[in-house]
Amino acid sequence: MRNKKSIIKITAVLITLSVSIYFGIRFNLIGEINLQGIKDYIYSYGNFAALVFILFFTLRTLFVIFPFSVMVILGGNIFGFTNALVYSMISAFLSASFAFYISRFAGKDFVQKLLKGRMEKLDLKIERHGLKIIFLMRISSIFPFDILNFTAGLSKVKYRDFILGTIIGIAPETFSLSYLGKNLDNPFSSKFYIAIALVILTIAIPFIISKVRGKKLI
Repeated sequence: MRNKKSIIKITAVLITLSVSIYFGIRFNLIGEINLQGIKDYIYSYGNFAALVFILFFTLRTLFVIFPFSVMVILGGNIFGFTNALVYSMISAFLSASFAFYISRFAGKDFVQKLLKGRMEKLDLKIERHGLKIIFLMRISSIFPFDILNFTAGLSKVKYRDFILGTIIGIAPETFSLSYLGKNLDNPFSSKFYIAIALVILTIAIPFIISKVRGKKLI
């Protein structure tokens, strides 16, 4: 039974890596990011474009140089605000879970090679206060989205606390970036300026929380 489970895990990892490598080569994710190519590729799937977007969003976590924020903005530009918000939150949940369990399964050496020395050390209190710490790290953007996913997987934080802290913490940023993406093609419209204001407000949230708490966020 144990051997069968190991074979299934190895097979799943190989399939995932194969698909990720295909996307990496197809869109040059290890070099200059071809955003227009990604956009055209997603559009080409018509009714299945949302599924392709979610798949691409989830797997691009292996290419940590490709930012989470760029993908959210791209989603807003392709699908509009409401759909992009839903698709991006689903994708964030999947990509965060994916990276978290890759770390748990593959271990520290693999993650260090993948992140090329950019791995950070999490607070020692994370096991006891995991949900709170993950939430504060997400909303303050102290750690880049993907790097925190992989690093958290190596810590003792519970998956439940990690994923809840992640989803709640990234919600304001995802909201504002999705709205920005929707209005990206109309840079002189009132809605575009509202989108910029929302992004600025999102950036200000951690400072507001710090002011209310009367101390540093973390």
